[in-house]
Amino acid sequence: MDLDQLLSQLRDAHAPDAIGHWPVAPGWWILLILVLTCIICLVYLCHRKWSSTIWKRQALKELFVIQTRYLTEPTSSNLTLLNQLLKRSICSARNTHNYLQVTGSQWAELLASVPNVKDPVLRQQDIEILSQGIYEAQTEKLDKAAFHRIEKWIRQSGNR
Repeated sequence: MDLDQLLSQLRDAHAPDAIGHWPVAPGWWILLILVLTCIICLVYLCHRKWSSTIWKRQALKELFVIQTRYLTEPTSSNLTLLNQLLKRSICSARNTHNYLQVTGSQWAELLASVPNVKDPVLRQQDIEILSQGIYEAQTEKLDKAAFHRIEKWIRQSGNR
């Protein structure tokens, strides 16, 4: 065989086809699934946290209305509304209805204790007004600072 005949049998060098973006390699599919799973879990957890504290946001709105009413007219009916709000708040925070009928010294103990908080949020005077003041004809009045402490109590009573 001569050299020209051998060279004629060879083909030209061809560049390989360009690598396309699709289909994606399996590693990228796995990464995409992991990222989507993380995003879905994050959205679920945020929604769960947000929906579990709806009661707290509603209680704080209602507290503002009661505070406005009470500071203009400090009657025992407004104090009763405040007590009802606090009892509903603790029932929602602890996910039970056992605290709705609590009165007297038991109610004072509940007001004094907030889970995961070392120092009591409410002062003893506030606790006495809220636990005993609704039963007395003349009682001391809650001031604006007391309502700030009550707001803090509502916010912290839902922390677990």
